[in-house]
Amino acid sequence: MKYHIAILLILLLVSVKVNAQGAWYPLQSGETEHIISIQFIDAQTGYYISTSNACFKTIDGGAQWNLVETFAADISDMKFLNAATGYISACGGNVYRTTNSGISWNTYNAGLSSCLSSIFFLNSQTGWVTVETNSVINAVYKTLNGGVNWFLVGYVPGIERCYSIQFTDNLTGWTGGRKVNYDGLFFRTTNGGADWIETLNATEIVEDFIFLNSQTGWVISGGDVLRSTNGGINWIGQVHVPGRFSDCFFVNVNTGWAQGLTGSDGIIYKTTNSGLNWSSQTAAGSYNLLAMNFINAQTGWTAGLFGKMYKTTSGGNQFTGVLSHEEEIPCGFFLEQNYPNPFNPGTNIKFHLTDPSLVKLIIFDIQGREIATLVNEKLDAGIYTAGWNASEMPSGVYLYKIETSTFSEVKKMILLK
Repeated sequence: MKYHIAILLILLLVSVKVNAQGAWYPLQSGETEHIISIQFIDAQTGYYISTSNACFKTIDGGAQWNLVETFAADISDMKFLNAATGYISACGGNVYRTTNSGISWNTYNAGLSSCLSSIFFLNSQTGWVTVETNSVINAVYKTLNGGVNWFLVGYVPGIERCYSIQFTDNLTGWTGGRKVNYDGLFFRTTNGGADWIETLNATEIVEDFIFLNSQTGWVISGGDVLRSTNGGINWIGQVHVPGRFSDCFFVNVNTGWAQGLTGSDGIIYKTTNSGLNWSSQTAAGSYNLLAMNFINAQTGWTAGLFGKMYKTTSGGNQFTGVLSHEEEIPCGFFLEQNYPNPFNPGTNIKFHLTDPSLVKLIIFDIQGREIATLVNEKLDAGIYTAGWNASEMPSGVYLYKIETSTFSEVKKMILLK
């Protein structure tokens, strides 16, 4: 028993911080390479692709992922229209298509040997891909029969690589990416991709963008988020962070997220007023977050380097914290056993402070990974109760640890579903 306790304490000391100050919790992706795109069809069914040229699928909200295909060519982007039909772009001019939920894939070639850098389908028949033609121009190809045949529709000038492409109808679309010197460019088309007009020239790569309709959209470039309300003709900067955003996602005109890396920590920012104000949700460990997807304002997933993946069912908002404060001054520092224990899904943790102090109350899983920070603030002397809702966590043994300026203690609790 002493041996097991010692191991748990060691794990706590070397734990990797994956979810502080927010309701994002880790998932096991089954991948060790980088996840570059993720998409969920509903709360249960989702897909992702990685730099190992693999496609994985889940049917339980991300709790378990299964490999559905490993492709021969380097893959770059993914678009699923529904749970059955999806498309993946790749080098060698290849487009992979499934119509049976990833059980089998057909390979179609655009008649090219170049890399296809991004893909978008408006419906089951109409889609576009961007093609890395050379360092100063990219081509756009289009299909009208579900990817079986492709034809050249136009060129995007001055750009070395397009990172993303999107259309809201058969005529109106956008693409963005980088020049050869890694400055960013963004373009708009109103004739189905035949002509592309530059509407943004940035000092850093346009990593991603999203349009909710023909008028309202957001672009991320470096540490900036910019918004347009006239179809991408004009852009207004909304937030700047000392880092680099890699992906963004909006579920409606008010609520959205942008994520990436600052220093050595993953970052997620959220807005609930169309980007006028942004708040930091989490520093998700020392891993860059590359791909993000939400199905509504509450449920979303993010993933990135080395197969790291996180999920939220609260829109990324913190769902734990101090619930009550008793004014009585205790006679000593003390961390009580959580109650109830075992619990399902919620439990309360009471602790005693004899003096004002900065207090941290942190939840760990049995591997020593930080799951949630319940308290991280300066508190006056008194008796406090904090709550934890573990509705999205699996059954098992969890640890909670309190740290003050003069006191530290670890206790064990059991989630039993």
